[in-house]
Amino acid sequence: GGFANDQANGVAVGGGAVKFVIAKQDISGTKKWSSDTTTQFDGILTTNDSNTAKKDFAGVANTAIIAATDDSGAVYSCVNYAFPNGAKGYLPAAGELVLAQSMKSKVSAAMSAIGGTSFADDFYWSSTQASGAYGIRVYMSTGYPSHYSKAEALRVRPFTTL
Repeated sequence: GGFANDQANGVAVGGGAVKFVIAKQDISGTKKWSSDTTTQFDGILTTNDSNTAKKDFAGVANTAIIAATDDSGAVYSCVNYAFPNGAKGYLPAAGELVLAQSMKSKVSAAMSAIGGTSFADDFYWSSTQASGAYGIRVYMSTGYPSHYSKAEALRVRPFTTL
């Protein structure tokens, strides 16, 4: 016996110590980075350098720090996303989004198989920050991370641990 697509938690991605599950769809609508768009959060990788941002895989830890004050932004929407198995979501770090983008064709095929939707060729928020006012977004067409105003609304896709 198999399982129904609505029971699928998402698409798992793993490489070495990096393992996560990507939700079957984006959060509805777009979200700003967090409800606090001016604070530079301690304990989160803070960089304007795209190559440094690509090395951040601390989405779970980043999310926990931001979630302490976020009541409406990207992190809030990920933490409150309902995965079918009851898992809590998190806002992926830049490196996690870049890794997912690098496997985009396989991720898209797997999403299709479970009734999910692929990443759009658009910008998605990561939980990596560039400064108090800027977060790191990842362009899912190319996998390129760049800084952008935390007050701007972008797409959000929750991840959860494997």
